[in-house]
Amino acid sequence: MMSRNERGGRTCIMFGKPVKGGRGLLASGGKGLLALLLAATALGAQPPLAPTTPQEVEQYVKRQPHNYELRWQAASFYMRQGLYAAAIPHLQAATKLRPKEVFAWIGLGDAQALARKLKEARLSYERARALAPKEPLVYRGLGQLYLHEKQFEKAKQTFLKGLQLSPDSLDLLLSLGNLLVVMNDAPLAIKYLKRAVELAPDDAEAHHLLGEAYERNRHLNAALKENLIAIQLNPSYTEAYGRVGLYYIKLTRYPEARKYLEKAIALNPAESHYYWALGDAYFYDLSVPDRYDKAIALYTKALRLDPNNTNALYSMGMAL
Repeated sequence: MMSRNERGGRTCIMFGKPVKGGRGLLASGGKGLLALLLAATALGAQPPLAPTTPQEVEQYVKRQPHNYELRWQAASFYMRQGLYAAAIPHLQAATKLRPKEVFAWIGLGDAQALARKLKEARLSYERARALAPKEPLVYRGLGQLYLHEKQFEKAKQTFLKGLQLSPDSLDLLLSLGNLLVVMNDAPLAIKYLKRAVELAPDDAEAHHLLGEAYERNRHLNAALKENLIAIQLNPSYTEAYGRVGLYYIKLTRYPEARKYLEKAIALNPAESHYYWALGDAYFYDLSVPDRYDKAIALYTKALRLDPNNTNALYSMGMAL
């Protein structure tokens, strides 16, 4: 399986990136706090400042340390930069300034979770649930924490609870659909992910995840179609290129597989699995005269990047 260490999707739904069997549980991704910041603005925040460095952010805040909206804007800056730990003090200050504001606690939970402060994140989400037990974003955050702990059934029930409260929540639909793929319940995953695509037809991630579910349900052509749509929507969606490459290998369309895998490597040259897959696209193509040499060179590169890449080890054994 390809990892999701690079993704052309959301920027912070907590851990949000889809879990892939056997490839490590979680990374970053999703909307999360940025959506909450928009909600905070709707509640009366001033238009965002436009600082370009952390130093400028801190200078702004230092002038008005008790300004709730300014704390949100500072947190937004850090979250957009991937500096999750730096956002936490500003969100902690926001919860002190407005201790009954549920979005402040959810935002704090998101930042803590992305910074891998999971115990603290759970306390923040629980505080948010105590304030607003019907707020679906609380269940999105708690569900992701259960997912991190590999408590899949608890995560599933938590996401479902959130969807009962907000049936058209895109984040919850994607989180649940992804989890169901991991739990090998592809038919149910397809149900929720198709709804996500209906709600957000221009969302590349939704199409990609639906493709994953189709693949698990052995609908390879449908999986290919969804990932090609994802690439059309987001031409920098590295993993979609990788998945398309793998699908073309399974369909024995090797030249097309090489085209997409080479693009995946160009976008993320540090991902071992792309080199392994590209090696297979040469190894199994009988029309390539020096296919063994090219395949072995790519398997070697894959293993140099990740000596524990079992797929590359197996393929190398086949080629030697």
